[in-house]
Amino acid sequence: MRWMGLFAGVLVFLAVVTGACGLTGAPEEASSRVETSFGLPPHGLEAVIESVLDGDTVSVQIGGNTETLRLLGIDTPEKAGGPRPAECHGEEATNLARDLLPVGTPVLLARDSEPRDLYGRLLTYVYRAEDDLFVNLAMLEQGAAAPLSIKPNTTFDDLFARASADARRNNVGLWATCGQPDLMLDAPTG
Repeated sequence: MRWMGLFAGVLVFLAVVTGACGLTGAPEEASSRVETSFGLPPHGLEAVIESVLDGDTVSVQIGGNTETLRLLGIDTPEKAGGPRPAECHGEEATNLARDLLPVGTPVLLARDSEPRDLYGRLLTYVYRAEDDLFVNLAMLEQGAAAPLSIKPNTTFDDLFARASADARRNNVGLWATCGQPDLMLDAPTG
């Protein structure tokens, strides 16, 4: 339960960073009273899915602005046609993200310590508003992602590592298809 205490600190930070990052939207628009076992923030930033770019990157509408989000704590294989070479299970990971987050899906976003990456993308934990699904975790559980821990954004490291280990042990998703993450499509398997 150590992560729950850490996440409580993130909630306070979220309220401060939301205003500091210049995102528009009145406080009442950016709050939700939903609670889940994974610590969905009571003041999660509301957004709507605009598009899924790949398994760990989506575009959303927040208060009339379009933002690109990078899902924190996970790394999905690259799909064909992106800026980097295609990797084994990349299309499947992207398709799962599209299934979990169809265009128009309302989501709640929570940030960790560092709000943006070097590319200007918001770094977020994404929860589907309709059923509180923790999307970052679901991607790991279904074997569409491997954990990616980059300090200081490490709130769910332990949870994500366990979910990935379970998927690997159960031979789910990329673990069944590729045997490992980051395997180039033209690389020999096995």
